[in-house]
Amino acid sequence: VLNAVPPQGSLPDEAGQALTSLGLDVSPVRITNRAAFVHSLTSSTGVLEYDPLGKATEEINHLYKWTMSHVNVLTRKQSRKEALA
Repeated sequence: VLNAVPPQGSLPDEAGQALTSLGLDVSPVRITNRAAFVHSLTSSTGVLEYDPLGKATEEINHLYKWTMSHVNVLTRKQSRKEALA
């Protein structure tokens, strides 16, 4: 997972390509350098509590979903859907 990358520009893509060329698995989800991460830390909360509707929270949610699918684990929401089916 590329973490604290700039939200714009080519640097994240270049870093991802360099890691891939070394044979490493790189998540397509990137955690960017956002103020909400710093503010949540200084307020002793997670970013999901600090700014539940913000872009930083969206990134963390995408990373969670990607990670769960990558390791073949269902999210709670998917588990409920399957249980109801």
